[in-house]
Amino acid sequence: MSAGGTPEQPLISVVLIAYKRVDRLRQTVESFRRVTRYPRLEYILSDDGSPAQVQAQMREIPFDQYLMSPRNRGLGHNQNKGVRAARGEFIFHLQDDWVCKSPPDFLEAALELFDERPDVVMIRFDEEPRRLPYETHAMRSGRTARIYVNGRCTELGEYGYTDRPHIKRRSFHEQIGWYREGVPMTRMEAEIMERFDGQQALRFAIIEGYAGWDHIGTDASFNPTYKLAAWRQRLLSNPITRYPFMLFLRLRGRKI
Repeated sequence: MSAGGTPEQPLISVVLIAYKRVDRLRQTVESFRRVTRYPRLEYILSDDGSPAQVQAQMREIPFDQYLMSPRNRGLGHNQNKGVRAARGEFIFHLQDDWVCKSPPDFLEAALELFDERPDVVMIRFDEEPRRLPYETHAMRSGRTARIYVNGRCTELGEYGYTDRPHIKRRSFHEQIGWYREGVPMTRMEAEIMERFDGQQALRFAIIEGYAGWDHIGTDASFNPTYKLAAWRQRLLSNPITRYPFMLFLRLRGRKI
């Protein structure tokens, strides 16, 4: 269905991690297909036990593989299931609530950097970390990449690993480990962040000018961090609650 191109072009597996939000899933998939021009892709849907009627709607969206769990087993299991089913040399990891607005050559740019830097195992497409140290890498094409240094993420309050849109080598989880299953989402994410930050051999990168993704699911997120951010934004955007909430934050010594 999707894996065109030539054998010389590496296969990229686009793994969609989904649960219930079929409308946002459809927007995410349609935007990805609309923007990318890379020809050799496989699309995998990994659903975490959505209701039967929702899974039926999901099957109306074109994928090469449908991995539909009969019951909810948690984000760690759902992500492991999708990644393990991937056949590609590279895996684009995508939650079901991100609209792609990157330049159309974002996958070609990522493959170029992977080829030039064997130590880079993950390329992020979200906003750039503001406090983490990095080195600048001039790519053959004229693009500029930032190669980040691990080891200080906990100290600086930012992490290299993220579940936001990113592409990684297939070997990433063989070297870093898999997502822990059967634990709360926040603990699972914290553990893989700490594992990745706790080693120095493997790096993550951002290519300048390619962080073009809109998060459309904050208001309906299952992640407590996103829920808190959405609640905070609602208070700040409402003229009635904005100033009392700002005063509360200042009294607590929090940044607005």
